[in-house]
Amino acid sequence: MPSAEFTESIIAGLEYWQARTQDMDDQVIAQIDGQRQNLFRVVRFGLALDGAWPLVASVALQTVPLINRRLYRAEWIPVLEEALARCPDDDLSLKFDLLIQLGRMQRLERRFADASRTLERAHALARDWGDAAALARAYYNLGRLCLDRRQYEESERYSTDALDILEDLKDADQTLLAWTLDSLGTVNRARGDYAGAAKYLTRRLEVERAVGDPTGTARALNDLANNQRFSGQLDEAINSFREAEKLLAPTANELDKTLVLMNLGATYFDKEEWDMAEQVLRRAHSPYLRQSGNLLYQATVTVSLGAVLLKQERLVEAEAYLRLSIDLWRQVDDELNLANAVGTLGEVLALKGETAEAIQLFDEALAVLSKYPDHPWVTDALKLLEAERAKAIGLSEGDDQAPSAA
Repeated sequence: MPSAEFTESIIAGLEYWQARTQDMDDQVIAQIDGQRQNLFRVVRFGLALDGAWPLVASVALQTVPLINRRLYRAEWIPVLEEALARCPDDDLSLKFDLLIQLGRMQRLERRFADASRTLERAHALARDWGDAAALARAYYNLGRLCLDRRQYEESERYSTDALDILEDLKDADQTLLAWTLDSLGTVNRARGDYAGAAKYLTRRLEVERAVGDPTGTARALNDLANNQRFSGQLDEAINSFREAEKLLAPTANELDKTLVLMNLGATYFDKEEWDMAEQVLRRAHSPYLRQSGNLLYQATVTVSLGAVLLKQERLVEAEAYLRLSIDLWRQVDDELNLANAVGTLGEVLALKGETAEAIQLFDEALAVLSKYPDHPWVTDALKLLEAERAKAIGLSEGDDQAPSAA
């Protein structure tokens, strides 16, 4: 049993961090990040003390902005799980907040089955509780989970339910409203309805500008720019990305900065401005990203760099990045993007004259892509890969028929 002095020191530490994390702006996040090991240690000790859990729960929830910005989710999920296990059933508000934040972190870590169970618990609690604002939060988070799993019909249903509630509430959370509009815009974009997506995403940007949070506005600009990019408005997209980049520059939001650079680099790729695309993507492939636990962004940047280097005919470098991206996509467990990386590597190897392996890679990619006939970019990708495969077969047959050297 811990001594009274030890218990008092932990309680005092938790009280200090409760006050320190109350207002988590960019400056505070940057300061606390350098002291995070002390914070994490106090929280872990607090979890072992029976009387400390309310303080632990408060600190755990208030620290979420730091955890998400700096990608410490894997080590924070057990903290939220333990705090949730100790939460009394009659403290509905705290229990709901813990469920929502835990489910969100599980989703962002791509632990989709765990996230589904957690968020369904949050939904059931909000429904039985009869709190409309809480129910809207639960619907939004379930919709976002379905969106990440490419379950677009379910995502639209949950997000629409959330939007209906928020539009009826007099004092609706405007940030939640913006996120819900973003989900609906993203669903429409995923279906190829760029005009429908633009309506939601433009409204979301208006809400974020009214809220006045630079990070929220930058995220709205990023998502609107992506829709502009996919609809072929490349110059408009670049302008939106550049505005988002300026808004994020003075902030500590390294993850958001990386995402904007990734998307901006992809837009320059679409414009066939290979040198500019490489320059921007190498900025995205920063020490921060490489040292982070965000495999999704690492995979996205490396496959994009591989594709740019292929266009520049720097085949050895392209192959290295693409093989790295394939390893990352396998860990992320995203077979659609994995197929894209595999097919791109096939193009590289075909140009290098390694046609046998190239054909195997094309076959692997085609088998996966054919499972997603309704996805907006799959039809074009299938045609491209089938053409590249036929070209590789032609090269292979030419090699077989060529006379041997004397």
